[in-house]
Formats: sequence, structure tokens, C-alpha cells
Amino acid sequence: MALVLFASISVCVLPAPPAPKAGAEPQGFAHDMLAAHNAVRRKTGVPPLLWSDQLAERAREWAATLASTGASRMQGIPGQNIGYAIPRGNVRGADIVREWAAEATNYDHQKNTCIDSKLRCHHYTQVVWRDSKYVGCAVASDAQRDIFVCDYDPPGNDVAKRPY
Repeated sequence: MALVLFASISVCVLPAPPAPKAGAEPQGFAHDMLAAHNAVRRKTGVPPLLWSDQLAERAREWAATLASTGASRMQGIPGQNIGYAIPRGNVRGADIVREWAAEATNYDHQKNTCIDSKLRCHHYTQVVWRDSKYVGCAVASDAQRDIFVCDYDPPGNDVAKRPY
């Protein structure tokens, strides 16, 4: 199984969007993604996330765009993690979250930066961002890969702050 991951980095502060409405207790994919995020957050002592159907719909739209265009890029909005699984069909959403969490080994909390600039840590910091309260995720596939997108609100990775 090969994973290709792209980091999420927020470099500006935008006005906060209206708070997403948390839906009923998520099921299936949504439940697995939320549980995987909250397992990682629990280890750092930050509050659990709530599932947002609104954010999941935005993530679904972006994942579908990437699948239909073959693109591999961020949407350009703060608070977004994207993961690619190649070949498709071999990775669950919770596996992607665990890969993002594994970036913790490259995060220096004291310096609030990635230890090795050639390796990523910003997926991890977004997953554990203390101020993020909601998450919504989706997956889409093209011929070669599964594309996992998670959107967070409020967004994290503000370079002027620490995640926890």
C-alpha cells in the first residue's frame, strides 16, 4: 500500500464562517473518521471533535472535483487535510487519519514546527488543533486512487499559534 499525503497549512486568518451544525451521531464512514480523529486528540488532551454534515458536504464536493479532474491540490481554504491512497480500494478512512497522526514524530512542540522540513507534520497539527470543534470528511475515487478530504472548523495551522 502506498500513501501520498499533502499537508494543510493555514497562513492567514479569515473571518470565521457560521458554526457548522453537528448532525446526528454519524454512522459508517463518518463514524470511523470521527472516532479516528478523536482517538488522536485524546492522546494530546484536547477536546473531541463533533461531526459536521455541512463540512462533510464541502469535503465531498472537493474530493469529487479532484477525482474528476485528476488534480492533486488543496482547495485553497484553511483547515483542510487531503490524503491519497494508491492503489485505490485498499485503505479505510481511519487508516488515513492514522497516517496523519504518525506525522507527530516529525512535530517539535517546543519550536512549533516540523523537525525535518522535508517531511510533513501539518496534517497531524490540524487533527489535534485545540480550537477546531467540527470535522467533516469524504472520499472519492478516480481510476488510480482514493482521495480523502477532511475539512475542519474553526481551521487550524495558524502559524502564530500552537495546536495544543
